[in-house]
Amino acid sequence: MSNLIKDVVIPFLQILARSEQVVVLCDNNGKILYASDEWKIYICGDKNRDVVGRTLHEISPAPKTQTEAVISVHKIVVEKRSPISCIVISDSFYHVQKSSNFDHHVIVETDIFPVVDEQNNVIATYAISKEFYDFNLFYVAYFKLGHSLTLDIVDEEILFTKLSRRELEILYLLINGLSQSEIAGCLNISRGAVAKIISSRISEKLGVNKVSQALIIQKAISLKLHQKVPISLLEYGIIVVDGQNISFVPS
Repeated sequence: MSNLIKDVVIPFLQILARSEQVVVLCDNNGKILYASDEWKIYICGDKNRDVVGRTLHEISPAPKTQTEAVISVHKIVVEKRSPISCIVISDSFYHVQKSSNFDHHVIVETDIFPVVDEQNNVIATYAISKEFYDFNLFYVAYFKLGHSLTLDIVDEEILFTKLSRRELEILYLLINGLSQSEIAGCLNISRGAVAKIISSRISEKLGVNKVSQALIIQKAISLKLHQKVPISLLEYGIIVVDGQNISFVPS
């Protein structure tokens, strides 16, 4: 390990880690040189796990195709010698796997930076990540209720034991502005089936006594369901934002 990494980069990342940042530093071969406790919890569920000298393939429970996609983005940073931002769409990392009741993607915003030595060589990359809570289909807040509501609190994880995959799909699309007809087209079912699922199943499970789409959407957003993309609606991948260019790295 170079003096630059040991004396400058790692201490800098340790300072970031004090604020519970999800941080990892890797050499050009993908071996981990440093990882914050939050990163270790996020990836393998154990902040005490020794990950230094190991690769993401060796420690992550995610399928190899997914870890390869992550590693490929780090390689892009090495080749371009400049930082990039990306959005990782994943259903396989630890805090989703720990509960079989969760059936949604986690959206993670990640910035990856090169470490350049005195000879102007890229010798490592480090990534800083956080969950991306503003992700939805259109980034549009399309409705507002004209009066305040008192809503019963429903435990998020318990709710996922109640909602079926189809109900989660319909609810997510509804929250994000699709009409019942558009939802029917997306899911290749009839509009009547969509309406029935909303009125007779989703409303009951959300505890909305009056069948009202506005109330259902309000309740779902209060439970942060708009932040959870059902895995059946979107494949795993990484959206890379490089300057003005946006590309998709599939698994």
